[in-house]
Amino acid sequence: MQALERRLQELERGRQELGEEFIILKSNYLALGRELDKEVMRNEELTQELLSLAKGSSHPPGSAHPSCPGLGGGGAAGHPRSARRGKPEDAAASEHEQQELQRNPSASSSSSFVPQLLGNQDHIKVELEKLKKTHDEQQQKLEERVLALGKELQEAKGAAGDSRHRLAQQSAVLLTSQSQLREVEAENSRLQLQLKELNEEYRSRLAQHIRDLANYMDSKPSSVTGPSRAPAGHAAMKNFVDSMLGDIRASYRSREEQLARAARGYKKRMKDLAKKHENLLIAYGLQREQIRTLGTSAMDCGPAELHLSITDPELLSNSSRELNRLRHEKAKLETQLQELQQVGRELGLGGKGPISPFLKAFVGLVRLEKLSQISESNHSPNTAKAATEPAQGETGQSLEQPGMVEGAGFVSGHDPNELFCHRQLDEEGWAEVRKKLREFTLNTQEDLEQQRSQLLTRAVAAEEQVSELQGYIDQHLAR
Repeated sequence: MQALERRLQELERGRQELGEEFIILKSNYLALGRELDKEVMRNEELTQELLSLAKGSSHPPGSAHPSCPGLGGGGAAGHPRSARRGKPEDAAASEHEQQELQRNPSASSSSSFVPQLLGNQDHIKVELEKLKKTHDEQQQKLEERVLALGKELQEAKGAAGDSRHRLAQQSAVLLTSQSQLREVEAENSRLQLQLKELNEEYRSRLAQHIRDLANYMDSKPSSVTGPSRAPAGHAAMKNFVDSMLGDIRASYRSREEQLARAARGYKKRMKDLAKKHENLLIAYGLQREQIRTLGTSAMDCGPAELHLSITDPELLSNSSRELNRLRHEKAKLETQLQELQQVGRELGLGGKGPISPFLKAFVGLVRLEKLSQISESNHSPNTAKAATEPAQGETGQSLEQPGMVEGAGFVSGHDPNELFCHRQLDEEGWAEVRKKLREFTLNTQEDLEQQRSQLLTRAVAAEEQVSELQGYIDQHLAR
């Protein structure tokens, strides 16, 4: 089920990535199209300008053309159009081209640039067609990929739905089986109780029949006559039966007492082992604390005490359950502390020791708050000033520095001796906190052990009373 969900999430992420790529490609295509349209318009404008320049250079407005060599001055100046009309078209065209080349040599280059622009426009159109074709192919591939991913997504959703359906069916079957198991267990216990009652009834009836048979045998007159007849033998059978039943009851009672003693001895041994295990766990926890205090954060102190504690509910007392709860909370706090130290090392706040400067600065702030509370309780400005100054000294006068905002509390530029003193003070504070925590743990452990011993004593006394009452009940029921 989890694998299908992960596969479904991967397919969904792939579909989203393909959709994003499709959107990016489409936006790029639209941007290229807009740029191409701008270039086409610009080329058209340049073409129009070049054509207009070419036309303007070929037919200049204003005065007439100057006199050309080889022509008459007055006749050519007075009637230029009639003179042109009288010449052949080829000569006029050649002369006109020569004059244009002499007057405006740039016009020839511009007129030759027009076909080049038109050719470039055709090339741009070809490239645009290629881009459109490539874009259409990529879009088609993306659409096919999206359709395939959608189909796979639907299949994965269907498989996940089938898995959930099967899981629901199995859960229903499990619940039904559990309810049937509880019913069968209840029926079994009822049948066992009924069997015990029937055994008691049949035992009492069998004993009564044996007694009746003994009385009958004792009341029947003996067939032996003469001097060999046994005198006073009327109650011999009854006495024999009573002694036999007494022996059976005594054997049963001795067997029950033997089993009860064995069970009590087994429970006592298990409790002793559990107590030794608790003591070993306490010693192990103290060793871990010492290693963590004296070593570095990179040193492996072994698994937490929670992973080595006893989880069998039959062997757990109230004190053991409380200790396991405290160990669980301690393991969570240790995990959070390790995460904070890791974050501090990643942010450049942690040192080589087990306690990062960020936590040291936090302790400094806690001390400052305590000292401010003490100064407020004294109601004296001198006392408050005297309490505030050492508090600022403990935190390294870094409350106004940007390093304190970053979490380190120690910035460059301070005296190294002063920084060492502040670190030493913070380490002493942490050592004091650890010492108080150890004292609290030991005191709590001692109190819990005392309560445990008292409860064990009361339990042993109660078991003895129960055994005495059981023997008394057996004796009275036997009567």
